[in-house]
This record gives sequence, C-alpha cells and structure tokens, in this order.
Amino acid sequence: MMDNATNINRNSRIDILRMVSMYMIVTCHFIYHGIRNVTEGDIFPDLGFSASLTGGINFFLCQLLGYLTNIGPNLFILITGYFLIKPRNFRYATQKALHLWLVIVFYGLASLLVASLLTNGKAFSYQELLDSILPIWSRQYWFMSMYIPLLLLSPFIATGVSALEKRDYQWLLLVLFILNFAINSIGYGAIFLGPVPLPFYIFVFLIGGYFRLYGCTSRYVKYGIYIYLFGYLALAAAATLAQLRYAPAGTFPHIKGMANNSITLLMSVFVFAWVITLPKKETRLGQWAINISPYILAVYLIHDNPLIRPLLWNNLIHPKEYIQQSLLIPYCLATSIVVFAVCIGIEWLRATLSDLLLGHITGSHAK
Repeated sequence: MMDNATNINRNSRIDILRMVSMYMIVTCHFIYHGIRNVTEGDIFPDLGFSASLTGGINFFLCQLLGYLTNIGPNLFILITGYFLIKPRNFRYATQKALHLWLVIVFYGLASLLVASLLTNGKAFSYQELLDSILPIWSRQYWFMSMYIPLLLLSPFIATGVSALEKRDYQWLLLVLFILNFAINSIGYGAIFLGPVPLPFYIFVFLIGGYFRLYGCTSRYVKYGIYIYLFGYLALAAAATLAQLRYAPAGTFPHIKGMANNSITLLMSVFVFAWVITLPKKETRLGQWAINISPYILAVYLIHDNPLIRPLLWNNLIHPKEYIQQSLLIPYCLATSIVVFAVCIGIEWLRATLSDLLLGHITGSHAK
C-alpha cells in the first residue's frame, strides 16, 4: 500500500502478501464484475453454466475462486493496522491521506477522459465530473471512502491502544468480535456493515495492530493456510450443492458473493497470522514485491473505476465467452496477472512523471 512503502525495516513477506492481496482483488473482480456482474443485483440472465458438464465444473470453480479471493480487502487493512498501530502524529496521517486523495482524483479524471474517447467522444455529465473530483464523498470507490477516513483516524486509534494493557486490548477485540457476530453475520452481512463499513474495518485494523504489538504465538497458526483452503473448499461445495438443490425449475444457480462477514474475517486472520509467522527469508520475489509496493493500491484505482470497469470486463476481456470452455479458470488467472501488471506499469509511469515534474518545479524555485 502507499501508506507504508517507505518502512525502514521491511518485511518482504508482508509485501508479498500485499501484492498477492491485490491480485486476489483483481481475480475476484473478474468473477463478480466480469461474469456475475454484481451491478445487476441478485436477478441475472442465464449465464449458461448448465449447458454442459464443463460449464457445471466452471460454476463450482468460479464459486470457489470467488470465495478464496474475497479476503483481499481484509488483508489490506490487516497490513495497514500492522504498520500503523505504532503511534504517529496527525500530520503524517494527513499527508498520506492527501497524497492518496490526489492520486484518486487523478485516476478519476483520467478515467473520464479515457471512457469518453473509447465511447466515440461521448460527453460526460456534470455529476460524473463532480464524483471524480470528490471520490470519497461520492463513494466512487467504496474501499477508498472507508480507507482514507481510517488513515486519518489511525494516529488516534494507535494512541488510544497504546494506553491499554495486553489483556485490555484482548477484551476490546473480544467485544468487537462478538458484536460483529451478533446479527446476521454468518451469511451475507454483519452488524458493522453498510455502504462504507468503517467500524468493521477499524476492528480489522486493530487485529492487525495486535499482531504487530504482541505477535502470534499460537501453535495452531501453522495450520492457518490449510484452514483457509479447505474451509472455503467445503463452503463452496456446500453452496453449490444447495443452489443446485433449491434452484427454481428450469434455471441454473448463479455465483453467490461472499459478503465481508465473520467467515471472511476469520479466513483473512488465518492467512495473515500464517504469513507473519513464516521465517524471514530474502528472495527475489520479496525484493520485487518491495519495489512495486508503492504502486499496488493504484491497481484497484485503475481497473475498478466505475467508468473503466464495464469497458475492461465487457468490451475487452469478455469472461462470459469462456463459460463453456475448460480454459475459463486459466484465462481468469492469466488475464488477472495482465491487468495487474498493466496497472502497475501505468502507476509507475504516473509516479515517475510526477516526481520529475515536482523536481523541475522545486528546482526552478530554488534558482
């Protein structure tokens, strides 16, 4: 993420996890925006999975992959909490938030221009322009509308937590955990969820912070990755069988989204705890992950912009054309890599040109 790319004592395992998390998000969007098309709500046209055995297998695999990759946003917040739980001043938080807001505005305006050019010069509306200039208030990106306020609150959260003893911190997490499970949190919602679930993500931030302050000494952590994989495998199988059993006559079930609920939270924690307890080892992959870390969040800003999203999935990648082909999942994984890499390249170019421009301006003023 952009907020901790300059940390002195780099832990390449976490940088790799950050990179993998964003790749998960792109893959998740391939399924939910490219195939399922969440913008259509819960009533979909027949996607054609039922036309063949290959389609039926692809349905199950898409369901499984959608569940496996839906932990990406939680992992981002766990990482943020892990780095920002040590108290910092408000000036640091505002600088990070302002920089991120400017990047969001840049990509919002750039997306307006690109979308206009790719739709034969179609003029954009005043509302679209306003949404791009004020992306946090317009909730153009739901994650950013939560993430920037969390950045601004982070020094106060960290200062408050620093006054707690370990046992009090544990009690705080337990209370938040119980509240999150309290109402309708097993299925597709939780008490803290809403259009911008800031309270829920404060809880996730605090979990990441706890691991930073007190570590993770449980002997069961080494099984975390297996719990994650086999847990979601069982869940996807159960969901698929249930939908096959109860789907209305003459229809085929559709890919069900896994809301950011208690199951997703627990799976995210299992994976995060497993990663931070891995032995430290310098690798080329780790160094590469560190190098691209400042550009990771822009992958989300570019590919999931509301104007770019339909152009990317419907006009360029066409996931639905592969529903009856055995190449669907390989195509999903491969195109997600390409989208990830292209977005990294775009952000690297933007950041490089921005630095050159700022260097030229400051150099001119110095003269």
